[in-house]
Amino acid sequence: MKIETPEHSTRFINQAFISKIENGQLKEAADAGTAFIRDRMREESFARKVLPPKLYGPGQLDKSLNAGNPRIVFDKEPDSKAMSMNFRGTGDHTYFDSERFELAFYKIESQRFNKNKFELLDYDFDIRDVLTKNSVKDMSDQEDKYFINGCLDMAISETASYSLSTPEAVHYMHMPNDGKITTESIRKATSMAFSKRVPVGTFLCSSNTFETLNDIPHSSIGAPAASQYESGVSGRSGILGHNFIKTIKSDIIPDGVVYMFSSPEYFGVYGMLQDATMFMKTEADMIQFWSYSSVGCSIANHKGIGVLDLRDTVNKVNSSGTASTATSISTATDAQDALRGLKSAI
Repeated sequence: MKIETPEHSTRFINQAFISKIENGQLKEAADAGTAFIRDRMREESFARKVLPPKLYGPGQLDKSLNAGNPRIVFDKEPDSKAMSMNFRGTGDHTYFDSERFELAFYKIESQRFNKNKFELLDYDFDIRDVLTKNSVKDMSDQEDKYFINGCLDMAISETASYSLSTPEAVHYMHMPNDGKITTESIRKATSMAFSKRVPVGTFLCSSNTFETLNDIPHSSIGAPAASQYESGVSGRSGILGHNFIKTIKSDIIPDGVVYMFSSPEYFGVYGMLQDATMFMKTEADMIQFWSYSSVGCSIANHKGIGVLDLRDTVNKVNSSGTASTATSISTATDAQDALRGLKSAI
């Protein structure tokens, strides 16, 4: 009886992949890499977890005054402000004050990588992982950075108060606690959303910040809820009934900062004209490959964004670009400067 081991199975996959390249079946090889990339993008991009992307086709696009700028126009709530994010990193985000907003699509492309095919022959692990690792990192980091930058831009623009008596104008709360999450901070964050009459969808924080949840004593959670710490209470799933997303991208989501987003239907749209796709070509023994996608993201409701800052010392940047630090936030201007501080660190 022939026994298949993980090593033999992986070698077989690798040989089949290289054979496709050698036989000129570049499309089949690229398709195999594409499937791998799309799985990894779903795992690594936290923006795609906050707003699950939807695939749109050419027939769903709307006409634009400027040819070559694909977009879709949606209706929105009359009292909400919307914003379309620019994933190219050039120009300002586009704001809309009408009762409609647009989802504009932009191309994201990884670096172009070169690899000698003979270097791939002796790998004992899936070489698709080797070929796609850097592409996935490039593209997911770009999506996540522009997503958070866009959210911060919207929060800065719409912050006009630091008092929950005017909740629709509050998008930032400072609750210094050495960067640790507490039940009180979660309650305050959710009250910020509920006061705006929008549901809480997702909390996003760094892995280090997420681990501070383990410091919450059972006495603070409450005896009936302590046994349901992981599954939530009243039939709700997640930590204390809320969904948490943790990420190791502390260069984008710093330790001690928690982002709160409303559920997608109250927050925005993340669309794709084409999901992450690998393209591959060969010249002699060299393989060149890169990945690209066409994606777009629009925030349809500024009320769906909240930032909870648990750091003792906050980095601030004022409207003139001057940086400073503070241990307390008391005004809307302070809150805007703290949000700019978060944006400047990305």
